[in-house]
Amino acid sequence: MLLYKSFNSTVRGKTMTGKFYFLFIVIIISILCFNLAFGEHLIGSGTRPERSYARAVAAQDGIPNTQEKFHCAGELYLTISNWGFFGSQRGDDNPYYCIVAYNNWGSCDWTSGTCLPSAEYPGGSGIEYLFQGALWIGAVVEGDTFVSIGEDGWITGWNQLFPGADLTSEQDSIVERSSFDDSNAVSQQDFIAVFSDTVMNSAYVPPEHRPMGLKVKQSSYAWGYDYAKNFVFIDYTFENIRPEYYGDSATLEDMYIGIYLDGDVGHIDTPDYAQDDITGFLRYFVDPYTGDTTEVNVAWLADNEGDTKLGRFSRDTSPTGAMGLMVLQTPNPDIETSYNWWISNIDETYDWGPDRRPFEPFDGTPEGLTNKYIIMSNGEFDYDQTEIMDSSESGMWLPPPPEVGPNLQNGYDTRFLLSFGPLNVPVAESVKVVIAFMVAEDFHTDPSNSADDPDRDKYNLTNLAYTANWCKLVFENGYKGPQPPDPPSVRYTTSNNSVTLYWPKCKTYNTGDGEVTEYSETEEEIDPITLLKDFEGYRIWVAEANLESYYTMLISWDKIDYKARYSNGAWIDTLAPIWGIDSFRVPGTALDSTYVRDKYGFNFWPPPETTYNVAGTTFIDYMYRVEHLLAGRDLYFVVTAFDFGQISKDLNSLESNKRNNALHIVPKGEAAASKKVTVVPNPYRIDTRYPIEEDPTRTWTEYSRKIRFLNLPKKSTIRIFTVDGDLVRKLQHDYDDSGLDTEDWDLISRNDQAVVSGIYIFVVTEEDTGESQEGTFVIIK
Repeated sequence: MLLYKSFNSTVRGKTMTGKFYFLFIVIIISILCFNLAFGEHLIGSGTRPERSYARAVAAQDGIPNTQEKFHCAGELYLTISNWGFFGSQRGDDNPYYCIVAYNNWGSCDWTSGTCLPSAEYPGGSGIEYLFQGALWIGAVVEGDTFVSIGEDGWITGWNQLFPGADLTSEQDSIVERSSFDDSNAVSQQDFIAVFSDTVMNSAYVPPEHRPMGLKVKQSSYAWGYDYAKNFVFIDYTFENIRPEYYGDSATLEDMYIGIYLDGDVGHIDTPDYAQDDITGFLRYFVDPYTGDTTEVNVAWLADNEGDTKLGRFSRDTSPTGAMGLMVLQTPNPDIETSYNWWISNIDETYDWGPDRRPFEPFDGTPEGLTNKYIIMSNGEFDYDQTEIMDSSESGMWLPPPPEVGPNLQNGYDTRFLLSFGPLNVPVAESVKVVIAFMVAEDFHTDPSNSADDPDRDKYNLTNLAYTANWCKLVFENGYKGPQPPDPPSVRYTTSNNSVTLYWPKCKTYNTGDGEVTEYSETEEEIDPITLLKDFEGYRIWVAEANLESYYTMLISWDKIDYKARYSNGAWIDTLAPIWGIDSFRVPGTALDSTYVRDKYGFNFWPPPETTYNVAGTTFIDYMYRVEHLLAGRDLYFVVTAFDFGQISKDLNSLESNKRNNALHIVPKGEAAASKKVTVVPNPYRIDTRYPIEEDPTRTWTEYSRKIRFLNLPKKSTIRIFTVDGDLVRKLQHDYDDSGLDTEDWDLISRNDQAVVSGIYIFVVTEEDTGESQEGTFVIIK
């Protein structure tokens, strides 16, 4: 029993207790045997895996060119792979256990060598809604059952879906496209990948893997629009390629396709946040405002109460949303869909899930390929996790062990599977499945809901239904939806504790045939869906961290215009001013077509302007100056553009994305004009928490400390010395990489030790000229 107790531990943010002794010994023997040959381990079992998810360098023949990138076009940061899964297993953010960022992580801003975001929302917050999702596919070929999976979900390293090994081929890589610069792109951020179950490299696939002869093309799409910022579409095409692998023409019969999801909802710095999740399925939603009933069909998973702090939700650490998964397209609209959920645990009592009569040979984790096919094809639709005790009394469902039922009902380490079938796929034919992965806000709105006994009536499903409805609308419109005007191109200057922003209004030049004026493309755009030239105005926002919830609006300008309401209450769209009347008749309509006008928005226009000439062209820019700023502090400014919306179609005004277009600006003080390098704060006191040290998404540590050097030359070297002349630290600054003339030091020496109190000397050397500046600063501990 000593061995039994030592096995209990926390791995990847998952706390697992032991099974009964015999099953425990069986598992240990199985793990040891399997590890000796293949180095694989139970997820969350208490054993550390010997190989992490760091991608092997494809330098040998036959090593799959596995890659991962993450979507960052909107507020949902979702990792996508080209080997059958999505999500990064981020857990507690330990790079030893997760998918880490390398040079192939794409256009998103992320630190190489750290855990990729799994399904982080909002992006950059550290709040995760997914441990990992994966494809499960099973089929019968000539009476024999085959199963291929992207991840087991319980035993790591059982992937059986991989790309090819050609590093130079797009076919074996994740191809990234964007509608911003590629007419072939579907969304603002497309990821295209191809993989199959025919890879047989024994270093990657388990020994029992038998390919069914299946190729998968995976295309994922993301946008940054307000209505689309929290969902990603994944479009799968499954093709029978048996002639290429087996040389036969067998049909893949009774195929079932499953989407497995292990949510793990919580902030990465919250201990054991995976242990209190709940899941359910929303079939229909009754809008509390209109009373309309909408068919939704979305599976969801959420934290059971939102992880309050001191009785309140924290915008920095509380997962108040819910992850959702919905199927947008299957090969046959009449196909059978199953929804199964379970709790995985080494303790057999807690390893449990609903089971409807006739009962299956297992009541929890579907271990092994046979059980995976059984659960994909069972046709079962489970009740919500919050209904365990009520549903178990019906006699139709296997009840949970009585000693754990209420505990499981209140939230645990829960997973679910959406699956559909059966399908028959002949040789060279394919079937398509499209899903939407989403995170809906405000699932939790009442911080008084108890974590020990949560009240399910306090869960708010409104935003989950609204998000699912937007997914359907965008999908049914060919992956297109309304879009806000493109944000303007913004430049800035900073001096004397102020920042001035400039963006274009128009330019005028002479062509020889006369004078031509070109106006801002932002203001001239026509929405491709509504077909309205619907530019409405600009807003300026500022934040201390580039997180959506941190932005504060400084000012808004919008055009002087109106919306109009017909006498029966219906709306029409009118983007032009209507002067001097309270109602009007629409030309060419019946005499009783009377509309009442209402002002739309602020009706405050235009922004201040500045004019300048360059080579015979006159430019007029809008401008806005923000004063009385603290020099040396991190600030994020963004000028957004927003539209009128489409009142007649109940579409609200849309605004361009803040985070993707923000400017990171460190305001300069009066010393900026002299180009003198300065240090803030000076003196630095250890008993003070400074604004530049705050990262609202992470726990503060000794490495969070910062001293900031201001007004640095574009390329320079900073050397920090003690008064005795000992070199403490050397820093390199490159303006081209940072876009700022600042550099931070974490008060850690070159020997990775925290520095002591004292006077320090800095020497800044400009690389291009060799000129140096010197100065001092003080650290008080």
